[in-house]
Amino acid sequence: MSYEYGPLPAPQYIRLLRISCTSSQIIQASVKIINLDDSAQYKCLSYTWDGGKFDNVGEKWSTPNITVLLDGQPVLIRQNLHDALDHLRLLDVYGPIWIDAICINQADIAERNSQVAQMSRIYENAQEVIVWLGKEEAYSASAIKSMQRLKFTMDDMFTDSQSSPSTTLPPWERDFIECRFSDKELVGMIDFCVSYRWFSRIWTVQELILARKLMFVCGTIIEPLDTIWRGSFMSNFLGFASSWDRLHSTEELQWALDFGAVGVSEYMRRRLNETPSSIGLRAHRFRNRQATDPRDKVFGIANISRTSDRLVESGPFVIDYTKTVQAVYIEASVFALVAFKGLEALSYVGDRTTNQVHDLPSWVPDFSQKLTVKPFQVALKKFSTTSNFETLIWFITGHPQAVILSGIHFDTVTATSSAHWPVGEKEHVNGISSLYNLVLNPQPVTSTAREEVHTILWRTLIADGYHAYNMDPQFDLEAAFDRWLFCRTCDAVVGCDIQLATSFFTNVEDNLAKVMETLGISGSIEHFKGSLLRGRSQCDTWEKVVMGAEGRAPNLTHAHYRDPIKDEYSKQWGFAGQKRCIFRTERGYLGLGLGTLRARDRIYILQGAPVPYIFRHRDIDPDDVLDLEGEAYVHGIMYGEAVGTGNLNFQKITVY
Repeated sequence: MSYEYGPLPAPQYIRLLRISCTSSQIIQASVKIINLDDSAQYKCLSYTWDGGKFDNVGEKWSTPNITVLLDGQPVLIRQNLHDALDHLRLLDVYGPIWIDAICINQADIAERNSQVAQMSRIYENAQEVIVWLGKEEAYSASAIKSMQRLKFTMDDMFTDSQSSPSTTLPPWERDFIECRFSDKELVGMIDFCVSYRWFSRIWTVQELILARKLMFVCGTIIEPLDTIWRGSFMSNFLGFASSWDRLHSTEELQWALDFGAVGVSEYMRRRLNETPSSIGLRAHRFRNRQATDPRDKVFGIANISRTSDRLVESGPFVIDYTKTVQAVYIEASVFALVAFKGLEALSYVGDRTTNQVHDLPSWVPDFSQKLTVKPFQVALKKFSTTSNFETLIWFITGHPQAVILSGIHFDTVTATSSAHWPVGEKEHVNGISSLYNLVLNPQPVTSTAREEVHTILWRTLIADGYHAYNMDPQFDLEAAFDRWLFCRTCDAVVGCDIQLATSFFTNVEDNLAKVMETLGISGSIEHFKGSLLRGRSQCDTWEKVVMGAEGRAPNLTHAHYRDPIKDEYSKQWGFAGQKRCIFRTERGYLGLGLGTLRARDRIYILQGAPVPYIFRHRDIDPDDVLDLEGEAYVHGIMYGEAVGTGNLNFQKITVY
């Protein structure tokens, strides 16, 4: 006979466990119901339902198959929770303690709804929240010892953020330099932060933010939040560690970095007495976090978010496990649309071909999947296509699938090509040839400023310095593009005719026509002749051509374990172009959009939006009914140039 949950008298009541101090093999506990209004003394356990470490996988960790006794009656729990309870006994922590998997009747949907909605009170009222990371590893103790040497504080971070810009290093960088960690120590701290699943889960965000006091338990090691938080900042120095190749592109590293950032941002929000962000903004902010139930990607941050908005007529957001995933994501997206400035929420929908949750409107992201293409507005470069206009959004009562926007059909896509391609002979030949042909045919691209064709191309490929914060302000991006174009063209020719490539390197002008013929490029190549000659002047050896084709900067050495230093233009090109396509339009403009674009897609300028958006019309729909395909960079209209024509006649469009 399994444990039978009795009903809770009212929403403010919760169950607490007291673990038996007996050393029996089967863990035993008693259950007590208390009223949160009575200011009871208790702790909470924060942990992950699956295995504590990312390599803890399989049925052993994912299935409740271990028996504990509650008031003498059996309950099945998962391995990681059993490990936590076992170690709490070893540490003489018996309770009373609140543990979600046991203290909530998970089979009762109404109780789950009520108790999850109370989690902010549950965690805020707890004397202490104990974070169970998992069992300790060989490096755990030494990693904690290294972290304890760091001394910077949240106050240091706050003071530094409020001071005027200076050349001084931030507190965590100063500590890193002063501590002089060995490679083994640095690798140990980073491995500690990237190994445990707790840092990746959506539910742990609210526990981090709401807890009055957090204590981390790793095996028998107990350490306060400040130590682990400081240690997570050392992940920023992965480039100095021998584990670079193993970790630099992993999600685990991003979760570790995000843990430190969340702590700082929430501390600053409280110091500045700022209200919590809208649930729509939070859902996007923590979209890369993990959850077993896809609805929890939104429910998991509801208790730390603003869940009502006067512009949302449907009323406050309510946690309700009877809602479908689609309904939850639509509701969160409505909050996001009214909370983001200038319709920027549309830029965060991302590539819908990766959706795992189907039947979502085109303007609603699949929050269960991480965002794979960062929006243009994430960078410090701020566009203003129609930002001076009031943003207008209408929602249709009783028809949540649709949103009405105000916009102008500005142009139409006529052709597309990959905006970024990896190193390799075939990819280089196809990539550079398609790029030249797209720009030159059927006639060279243009812009409102009547710029030279090579200028339009170099600015478009990097979305006009899309990630400008990574760029040295003294760096000449146009000169870097010249080198990039020459080296990429040479490398493409190598894949077809090595002898011709050598001749082209020796004399650009005499061999330019032959190179274009070999690469299958038509149109007036004179538009790029000057750029190619200037690029050649920067490469006095073939070795520099090879380096340029690989995106490496010339004449630079480094003492880190990280990849060879990339030249600035290649870096910008990678940021802006990956998973995007370059396109041209009926009116001769050049632009960047998601890789899913195709000919006949429509470019719209939306009222109040900083960037243009691309929509697809289905022949079966009325002309003003569209599907969103994503944001766009259209060179020549990103800074309000289209507004200057004075011919803007905004019309309502319905987006499904």
